[in-house]
Amino acid sequence: MTQRIFLSPPHLSGDELDSLRDALGTRYLAPAGPTLAAFEDDVSTILGLDPEERRVVALNSGTAAIHLALVLAGVGPGDTVLCSDLTFIASIAPAAYLGATPAFGDAHPDTWNMDPARVREAFETSRAAGIPVRAVVLVHLYGRPLPPGHLAEIQALCREHGAVLVEDAAESLGATTGGTPTGILGDFGILSFNGNKIVTCSGGGALVCPDAKTARHALSLATMAKDPAPHYQHSAIGYSYRMPNVLAAIGRSQLPHLQERMAQRKAVRDRYMQQLDGLPVAFMPEPENAAPNWWLTCVTFGDGPGDAQGHALCETVRLALDAENIEARPVWKPMHLQPVFEDAAAFLNPEGCVGADLFARGLCLPSGSTLSENDVDRVAGVVRMALG
Repeated sequence: MTQRIFLSPPHLSGDELDSLRDALGTRYLAPAGPTLAAFEDDVSTILGLDPEERRVVALNSGTAAIHLALVLAGVGPGDTVLCSDLTFIASIAPAAYLGATPAFGDAHPDTWNMDPARVREAFETSRAAGIPVRAVVLVHLYGRPLPPGHLAEIQALCREHGAVLVEDAAESLGATTGGTPTGILGDFGILSFNGNKIVTCSGGGALVCPDAKTARHALSLATMAKDPAPHYQHSAIGYSYRMPNVLAAIGRSQLPHLQERMAQRKAVRDRYMQQLDGLPVAFMPEPENAAPNWWLTCVTFGDGPGDAQGHALCETVRLALDAENIEARPVWKPMHLQPVFEDAAAFLNPEGCVGADLFARGLCLPSGSTLSENDVDRVAGVVRMALG
């Protein structure tokens, strides 16, 4: 069997072992340690923050970061949390942990990210019903950030209605919108360093806080909320969410290569565009006045929204790729279509749910920065044959 091509495998820099040796040499195997603090400084620098502000808290997952952000926002039973509909369940699951009511805003057809019109509708509907939207979880999907105008509109709506904006930049490290890095555009920012991300610690995430005081509170909650005492004393419920020091060492070896990885993934996307030109294939839109990190290359099949043949073509291609030992994944299934959220409110495009159409016709192609041109050509060749 030919060698498997994965969707988004980790890309080792070659410096991981040296970084791990340095971390192990400090004898800090427990979560805290100098390597972890240095990793937080590195992340701060990439985000354009002053490391001395101490606003970044490294955690064991992006999901933990969203959970802590919602805890710090005071989210609880009786509150509504509005989330992008077209996303992974980790964006909204922490709201359910806290007993809040999930609600979902449909994607905009020009960006695939949450539509500001749906956010406005959600705020107006919830206010009329007397159920406040306490927080909005806004996702930069597949490494494509919201364009500045859409982002500004959602920021303004959150300020107007007193809602906390949680910016889920788990997929968009390195991307910018209007010249500003994603991850620092909300009241809280969320990053992920999971194994499939553009930079990985094998697992992990980070919470970007509005100030050092909030970050200290987040750090306390992430380390079981221990009171300052010589014995173990707790006045609040905390969590075991801290990133281990040795995982931070892996991240430190990868962060310097972020721009290179972004360029490599863009080159993969560009080659797909060349190889698939002329076929009934459309690529995920690139936002205006924003710079993606091109984490995943995503396409739709058919002649456009609502094309009944698009789903059949998409599934034909996916199965053909699988038969050739090539991993491809359907675009996220919208949250309002998930069985666990079947009763949740969903604010959908009145002309037809955008997210549902993208799910029906959309596929994520192998996009890793380790892919060679021959690998991309192999994938594209299968797609061409499948489309006949």
